[in-house]
Amino acid sequence: MKRTELLRRILADCYCQLRPSPIHGIGVFAIRDVPKGRNPFKTLPKYATTGFVRATEDELAALPPRLAALIRALFVPTAETMYVPTCGLNIIYLDTYLNHSPHPNLRTKDGARFITTRRVQEGEELTVDYRTYGARLC
Repeated sequence: MKRTELLRRILADCYCQLRPSPIHGIGVFAIRDVPKGRNPFKTLPKYATTGFVRATEDELAALPPRLAALIRALFVPTAETMYVPTCGLNIIYLDTYLNHSPHPNLRTKDGARFITTRRVQEGEELTVDYRTYGARLC
C-alpha cells in the first residue's frame, strides 16, 4: 500500500478522541459524525489482532495495588473475571474507555467489536450497555 493510500485509510477510520466524561472519568467522544452501522474503532488488520488473558480476583489482588486498580478501572469484568488484552497495557484501545449507558449509541455482543446503533453526532459521547458484553475467551 502506498504511503498516501495508507494515510488516507488510517484517517478515514478516525472518529474518536478521549476527553473527560460527565458520566464517569474519561470517555470516548466523536470528533466527527459517525454513520449508523459503523465500527468507530476499526483499525488496520496489522494492529487489530489481539487476544485476551483471564485474570482472576486472586491474581489481581497479588499485583501491586496501583496496577490492579488500573486494570479494574480500564476493563469490564465478565462473571467477576477480568480479561486483559495480550498486547499489554501500553497499547490501550479507545473502546476500553467506553462508559455505560442504559440508552447506548453503540452495541456489542462480545465486548470486543462495536457498531453504532444510530448516527452519532460530532461531540457526542459514545456509550455502550455493559450488560451486553459476552465472555471474552482465551
